[in-house]
Amino acid sequence: MSNKLKENHWPAIVFVFAVISAAFTGLGLLWFGIRDPEIFISLGQWGDFFGGTLNPIFTFVTLLGLLLTIALQRKELTLTRKELERSANALESQSDQINAQKFENTFFQMLSMFNEIVDSIEVDHTNVKKTYKCRDAINYICNLMNRSYSEYITTQFNASEKRPYTPTEMIDSFSTFFIKKYSDKTSHYFRLLYNIFKFIDNSEHAKLHHSRMVRSLLSNQELKLLFYNSLSEPGRKFKAAAEKHALFDNLPTNELLEPNHKLYFSEKAFGIENAAE
Repeated sequence: MSNKLKENHWPAIVFVFAVISAAFTGLGLLWFGIRDPEIFISLGQWGDFFGGTLNPIFTFVTLLGLLLTIALQRKELTLTRKELERSANALESQSDQINAQKFENTFFQMLSMFNEIVDSIEVDHTNVKKTYKCRDAINYICNLMNRSYSEYITTQFNASEKRPYTPTEMIDSFSTFFIKKYSDKTSHYFRLLYNIFKFIDNSEHAKLHHSRMVRSLLSNQELKLLFYNSLSEPGRKFKAAAEKHALFDNLPTNELLEPNHKLYFSEKAFGIENAAE
């Protein structure tokens, strides 16, 4: 502690010592001048000579000192600026890491909410007293959709006619079956999944593995339900997200109501990288 105080106060001690020394020197010269004025008179010409000679030298030395001070200050300012830049870069990196961590936390919270929603889905069997829950409920809905579509084909077309491949006919069938009967069971499921992909799209910290992680949570029956919901009017906004994130990459074609229904989406939705823009 005492050593630090000495280091901090030694310039002031030197200054006081210099002032006292100058004062005593001035008083001593004054005392000699009063005691023997002839000495000052005889040394006057020598004083003018040395003064005229030394003044330019001292001025030049002062100028060099000033230039040296400016150079040192400039170097110090450069070092300070670099240090500030390093500090700013460190703060920016720290802020980026914090934002990335916030994204990860929010992302996994949304996935947790999604799993909770899946677990909360319940569908009652229409003929017997039985309730399907979680993904079993989604499988049950898909089975009913297959049956509804087959009945639609049977009633609307003769067996000899070609099956419908137009979006309007297929969407009408799906809307009649699903939108009117089961949308209240799964609407929150579709909305949250859509917002998860939207959250990924809007974040600069999102990576490819985030969308792959979401896809890995979806069963074939869920993908099938998402496929047809994306073609309906309420779920049409999801179609762009499905194509951007190759949502149906793991969906077998034989799971669809008709193989040619695959044509309703671009090839990007099925993970084909070289699909035409």
